[in-house]
Amino acid sequence: MTVFENCTVVLDVKNVPYKEKKKLRLALLDNGGNISYVINKECSFVVTGSVNDLSSNRQRSIQKLRIPVVGTQYVWSCLDEGHLLPLTEHDLAPQLACPTSEFISRPEGKVSTQIQEREEFKGQSELSKIEIETLEKGGSSLGRFRVYRGGDHELPEFPSYFQVAKYSVFEKVKPKTWSVLELQSARGRKGQQYRVLSSILREAESAVVQDKLVYCVTSEDAVEAYLLLMKEMETQGFTRTHTLPPEVERLASYSLQQLLLEEKLNCSSLSQEVGVFVELVWTEALGSLSNILTVPVSKISLNDVSRVEGLLLQAQKTQKEDEVKALLEEVNTLLPLRMIDP
Repeated sequence: MTVFENCTVVLDVKNVPYKEKKKLRLALLDNGGNISYVINKECSFVVTGSVNDLSSNRQRSIQKLRIPVVGTQYVWSCLDEGHLLPLTEHDLAPQLACPTSEFISRPEGKVSTQIQEREEFKGQSELSKIEIETLEKGGSSLGRFRVYRGGDHELPEFPSYFQVAKYSVFEKVKPKTWSVLELQSARGRKGQQYRVLSSILREAESAVVQDKLVYCVTSEDAVEAYLLLMKEMETQGFTRTHTLPPEVERLASYSLQQLLLEEKLNCSSLSQEVGVFVELVWTEALGSLSNILTVPVSKISLNDVSRVEGLLLQAQKTQKEDEVKALLEEVNTLLPLRMIDP
């Protein structure tokens, strides 16, 4: 029996010398292992030179799927011992720090219990004086939360660049309607901020409506508001679906569209032959990349290249000059190119 039999391994060793990377790859393949180029549920473990080399997207996937992460020495130690060593004793995954892990790691049932305990401890929550005055003027509420509409004046300030910590897609058959619920997290001037947004698109209409917005100070409040809005959607006849139809992708925020693209890339799989071909093309291209990039190619991951492709496609579709400029700036951050004067 070979050491890595039935193991599917992702090699994320961009800062490891090419010869050592080749030796690692051959050591895994010659001892029964399979090389994967994406992190998905079929992955047995990830080999990396350092956890700091893993992109934020890969860190998020590793934590979400609970994939063990080991150093390069683990491969050689297994070969020295002649068997697969316990991954729990060599797992580097606990060292990862994913910004959205506080939301991802909690099952919804557990969150509800924590919220209930917190509310029992705090006692009856009350709306603030400002919220009460707003409701008296015709505003609306969700439990103890103030609910805004997209067209309301004086909406609370929220950064335009944010991460989507949780999302759900809903659909109603009659009348045909789609809705996306997002829990957004961002760091602004006031520290970490949270917003829960419900967007709706009706088949008979062409415009996306920001139906409900709830602004929260803590992540616990944001999760509670998210669950309350989910329950409200279900009582209105909406049912949850796992996919967002291409024709209504604009219903999702730009940050969610990026997340959906990354999830699609991570869930895809490549055959070993295609993976080897891609690696050969990449290696051959290294000779001319130094004339194009302002940073060493070793500092750019394949995931960065995939993200750049998604950003460029997004820029091609949008018609707003400010959004195009922001997208291209992010492209230049991920893939710094030498600017040549005409």
